[in-house]
Amino acid sequence: MEKVLTIAQYMYDKGYHSNLQLNKLVYFSFGFFGAYHKKMHLFDSKIEAWKYGPVVREVYEAFKKGDFDKHLYKADLPDEEKKTIDWVLDFYGEKAPFLLVELTHQKDTPWSRFYEEDMNKEIPKDFIISYYTDFVTQNEKIIKAMSSESFASVMQELAKT
Repeated sequence: MEKVLTIAQYMYDKGYHSNLQLNKLVYFSFGFFGAYHKKMHLFDSKIEAWKYGPVVREVYEAFKKGDFDKHLYKADLPDEEKKTIDWVLDFYGEKAPFLLVELTHQKDTPWSRFYEEDMNKEIPKDFIISYYTDFVTQNEKIIKAMSSESFASVMQELAKT
């Protein structure tokens, strides 16, 4: 059984019942897991650049066939994987499916770098992980700067004007 289908089933069971949304959440989980776990792959399946963003063909096909409704892919996931997946679901899960598409279509995202109309080209996994590693690093720098005393004092001064 493909591990990606177990991950998608886990998400489906948590209430994510749109094929479009499920594929984007699987993709984000892959990227962030790799970023936080030193380039480890969450699953081995190909991620392809389709018209509406990154897609894992196995997830797309299983959803179309109704496999997730039948709970065919129940299995336990390791806690470290669930932690990343749950974080992705908490952060991205409430966003509308087409907002997730917009997020994956931003300039210089892995999808934007590999998408060619009607080609469904594979997006290299290492490229996805590298992108999300940079994304995490930049956001950690911003969070650190925002929590510094100098940032707080600058914001207080700006608030006075």
